[in-house]
Amino acid sequence: MSVTVTLRAPNPYDFTPEELAEAAALIRDAAPSLDVNVLDHTENGYGVDAGETLDLLVNSAAPAVMGVAVQAAVDWMRGRLRRERDEHPELPPRQRTVPVLHGPNGEVLSRVTVDDDETEPQSLLSFRT
Repeated sequence: MSVTVTLRAPNPYDFTPEELAEAAALIRDAAPSLDVNVLDHTENGYGVDAGETLDLLVNSAAPAVMGVAVQAAVDWMRGRLRRERDEHPELPPRQRTVPVLHGPNGEVLSRVTVDDDETEPQSLLSFRT
């Protein structure tokens, strides 16, 4: 069985389809053995989070492979944070979160929070073996 990662934006206004395609390409480049997809997601309700969230839905919890995929997603989110800070230095940047969800019920395996573009998120260590 191949390992599949699907990117989903809980808030469809956080990312354009082109930005999600860019994130998927970075993950594919970092982990060529993964099947990476982008899920079209329409608005559901009145909002989800004050920060940006990029869900990674996975069909396997293999830590070594997922660590590479999560690192690529975190690096992409760091780049977004850096651009936001450069474009709007007068405003505090929005927090970025990468939850990794697994299974038919969407259980959260880990949640990586990106607070700045330089410090390695501690929660990323849960994917290292």
